[in-house]
Amino acid sequence: MLWFVVVPGEMLIAFFFSPPRFRPRLFLILGGSLIFTALIINGFGTGSLLLLAGACVSFVLTFIIFRAGPPGQWAAVIEQFFLAFIYYRLLNFARSSETAARESSGITQILLFVCILSFLAHGLVLYFSAFHSREDRRGRREFIIFAAAAPVLLVLALFLPPNFVKHSIVFNPIDEDLPQTIHNNYEGGKRWPMDKQGAGEDGDEGETGNQEGELQGIPSDQWGSAQTGRSDSREGRTGSGEGGRQYAVMVIASPVNPVYAAENYYSSLDPVLGFIRIKKDEDFYTMPYQRFLETWVDPDIPADQGRIPQNIFYLSTISERVVPYRPNSIEPTILNPQFHPFDYSYQAVSLMSITGMEQWRKARPLTEQEKLAFADYLSVSLSPENLSVFTGYMDEMVGKSGSAIEAIMGILKSFSTFQYELGFDDSVEIEKLEKFLTSVRTGDCSEFSNTSALLGRLAGVPSRVVTGYLAAKELQTAAHRRGLAELEKHIPKLLEFPPDQLYLVTTSHRHSWTQFYLPPYGWVDFETTSFAIPPPPGFDPNSRDVVIPLIEDYRAPEDLFVFPWGLVVRIFAGITGLVVFSLYAFRFGKQFLLFLAGRRDTVSGLKALYRLLLMKLAAGGLPVKKDSLTALEYAEVLPEFGEFAGLYTGLRYRTRFAEGEDAELWKDLRRAYGKLRGLRAPGFFNILRKPFSLRGIYL
Repeated sequence: MLWFVVVPGEMLIAFFFSPPRFRPRLFLILGGSLIFTALIINGFGTGSLLLLAGACVSFVLTFIIFRAGPPGQWAAVIEQFFLAFIYYRLLNFARSSETAARESSGITQILLFVCILSFLAHGLVLYFSAFHSREDRRGRREFIIFAAAAPVLLVLALFLPPNFVKHSIVFNPIDEDLPQTIHNNYEGGKRWPMDKQGAGEDGDEGETGNQEGELQGIPSDQWGSAQTGRSDSREGRTGSGEGGRQYAVMVIASPVNPVYAAENYYSSLDPVLGFIRIKKDEDFYTMPYQRFLETWVDPDIPADQGRIPQNIFYLSTISERVVPYRPNSIEPTILNPQFHPFDYSYQAVSLMSITGMEQWRKARPLTEQEKLAFADYLSVSLSPENLSVFTGYMDEMVGKSGSAIEAIMGILKSFSTFQYELGFDDSVEIEKLEKFLTSVRTGDCSEFSNTSALLGRLAGVPSRVVTGYLAAKELQTAAHRRGLAELEKHIPKLLEFPPDQLYLVTTSHRHSWTQFYLPPYGWVDFETTSFAIPPPPGFDPNSRDVVIPLIEDYRAPEDLFVFPWGLVVRIFAGITGLVVFSLYAFRFGKQFLLFLAGRRDTVSGLKALYRLLLMKLAAGGLPVKKDSLTALEYAEVLPEFGEFAGLYTGLRYRTRFAEGEDAELWKDLRRAYGKLRGLRAPGFFNILRKPFSLRGIYL
């Protein structure tokens, strides 16, 4: 909305309030006040710099075009490029997020044609202002150019990308009867090493045990929401969905391994429900669901040591973002259904920790000020019965620790006799955690991470639970790598990254982990299952069949661009009808007002009667009076006008009349007007044209 206000507003100020009409000081104050008001509304962040530059450019260009003489010609050329940039931003606004794309569906088509016509109309205004000569003031040549250029640009609009005009997302339910299995011996090309089944990059058996999954494909137009792991069941998110398969969720390109791609942070500890997600002022709590229209940049510079910026690319089937801690900048999500269901892509820079055990041993204790600042992350609000259970476990299994890292490692090592089962459940109550410690001693990542965070707080270490996705080389089986090889054949963007930096993330990689705060290194991700007993053979969801979408022959219905001839015809018919109605309303309204004013025997009435007669003569097909001709000179062109011209000139310019003479002249003038008002050019065509003619409406 600010673009619609600031840019035209600055143009109007530069045109109407420029010197010498107004003082330079007032001129500059008005221009600056509008910009300052816009900055207050939009904020003084980096996102306002583009708006500020656009306002200044529009202000300066308008002033030069209308007030600087010949240099204004070149400024007019520059302004056309500036307007093209504004229209480009306007059209791209509909592509800035999923919400904008949905809301603008159908409107973008109209907006495209409006921008083209507005661009041409503005070009005419600039031409008349900077290049137009008085000899060609009626603009016939320019209007011919305009009429020829408009359809050309409309045709050029057809060559825009098919999904530029219309964006809509359709998730169709999957048909389980139509799976297509990719051949197991598929050769992935030179970019991908074809290991033996279940082998790592060097041919050794992977850490996840029996990796026996095969690669399967489902047609893209049948890829359902359950398989993307987003909406209908927890099973789809844990990788234990129908048929025991794991479905592709996203592709992450990262130079670091592993990538703990965080989605939600859980910091508040409820005495019954356990860790719950609380929306706070910190952006990380709402960032996955926010709609970025411009690149988001972290306004706070962290003081953490041992962090380096890492640029990570995401190609995702889900609209929510996942980024490692700590995000530094995130580009707006790009919506492109061409590679459905990988409709979303974005890039983010995270300040990722490169610290290890050597640095963590040097972590200093919390200061009193830090203890107050992290009070929410140290709180253990449990009932006395539950508190005694967890405290007893700490005393028996962990013991007293001299430093934060000793306490953390003691907690993690205490799980060495616990059985780890791959899966995910983001609902972990205190009662369930208590049974996990005392009797069950078996759980997925959620039990391990939530229990670790609770025990960490008892040890005096600020802790919180994080959920999201884990992208790691150890989780990339041969089926995952072949899936990447298949996807990169049809998604050119993936070819920009080295093969060892690509990770296929599936529903089996949904994960939960713990972040501990270690000053001066800040929040650090810890894998709380690292010392647990690995899943037994046959119970590893990551070893199940990998399912990817087959996008080779996919073309969504919204990609099949059909030129909306009916819509265009209705738009132009509506605009034409509105223009014609306005012109006739202007003509007859003006004649009516002139008729009323011409009834008075005054100078203003005389002028009104004169203009009314000229309009009627022009509508009758007679010569239109030029602006440079006087009434008597026009009578030489149209002799029938001579009597009225003489009477008009006498009443208009004579200063003295004999008594009653002016009244007689007025009677003669109105009688001459009555003779001329029905005058028309000969011919049957002029009889029909006179009631509908728009000639002379500017007289």
